[in-house]
Amino acid sequence: MENIIIKKVLIIGSGVMGSRIACYLSDVGLSVFLLDIIGNDKNRNSVVNSNLNKTIKSRPEPLLDKSIVHNITTGNIIDDINKIKDCDWIIEAVSEKENIKIGTIDGNLLNHKITFENDLVALNNLNYESNFTGISSDVHRLKKGEILYLGGVKIPSSKGLLGHSDGDVVLHAICDAILGASSNGDLGKYYPSSNKKWKNASSKLFLKNTLDLIKKENKQIKNIDVQIILQEPKLVNYLELIKENIGKLLNLNSENINVKVTSTDKLGLIGSGEGIGTLCAVNLIKL
Repeated sequence: MENIIIKKVLIIGSGVMGSRIACYLSDVGLSVFLLDIIGNDKNRNSVVNSNLNKTIKSRPEPLLDKSIVHNITTGNIIDDINKIKDCDWIIEAVSEKENIKIGTIDGNLLNHKITFENDLVALNNLNYESNFTGISSDVHRLKKGEILYLGGVKIPSSKGLLGHSDGDVVLHAICDAILGASSNGDLGKYYPSSNKKWKNASSKLFLKNTLDLIKKENKQIKNIDVQIILQEPKLVNYLELIKENIGKLLNLNSENINVKVTSTDKLGLIGSGEGIGTLCAVNLIKL
């Protein structure tokens, strides 16, 4: 989804709150349209001007550009509405003290509710990114004589992980989490163990192809959390190296990557030193 550029804002309500919001928005260069809905048709226009002038006079600093604050109240609600059809944003600034009935419309999670003046600080940092989360797990058995790869890093060990490919349980979990977050199935869908083409293939290839897939969907990784579960070998001296290599493979800054390790206290397949597992969580954003 593309970022929405806001140029024109309609404020419904011309009381103290509405007038103050109008002045603040004009300070950041937005064209503001004030529409009053309280009172009879004869005095609605004058109410807007009166409240706005009071607010301007009470400001410690003068209004930067009064010409971009517009009173569009005419006394005819149909005419008023026709004037603001092209506004980018509508702010309801009617106080409960006005004692009028407020209607509601269906909302959207991407909309930001504005209640107080401080809420408007977010105007300059609006972000309409869509976020997608994926989780995964993978486990491979250890076998003597095999090479051990974790996160694309060769780890000194008398045992390595068995797998149709190179058995890199960390990269497999990362791929699966990315595929899950992007609703693209799992690793087995693209690289089935029944296909000899992928026999002893590098998991780095799987990861590259997975990244190419989400790139076509205009998505990218925001952050990733990896937990390696094993009893042996000890990885304390290799965690930073694994994290650094994952960053290179994903083209992601280190502050957006977390790699941690735990054991099962000698419980089960992993605890007996017969296998290694990995959990992974990833957040994607759509640009």
